[in-house]
Amino acid sequence: MRRLRVTMLLFVLSLLCVSCASRPDLRGHMLQAAEHTDRDFPDGTQRKLTQFAYIGDVTTSDGSIFRIVAARSVITGMLAPRGQAWLSVHD
Repeated sequence: MRRLRVTMLLFVLSLLCVSCASRPDLRGHMLQAAEHTDRDFPDGTQRKLTQFAYIGDVTTSDGSIFRIVAARSVITGMLAPRGQAWLSVHD
């Protein structure tokens, strides 16, 4: 009985390790792409990025997959925070 528990525990741990190790960093890739391609992306001095959250995928009728990100930035140096919020679409 004890041997079965140890075997099951090792099996579950190995599945967790494999699933965590093989998952790509989509958010990091999308953030890098947005910094390089979006001319209105916050530069960190005048506007600061406060949120860059991966929401999910949208699949079109022809099978194309687009990833949707919610982003938010604020103007730096203001007492009352003001800024922008937008949806970013990545293919």
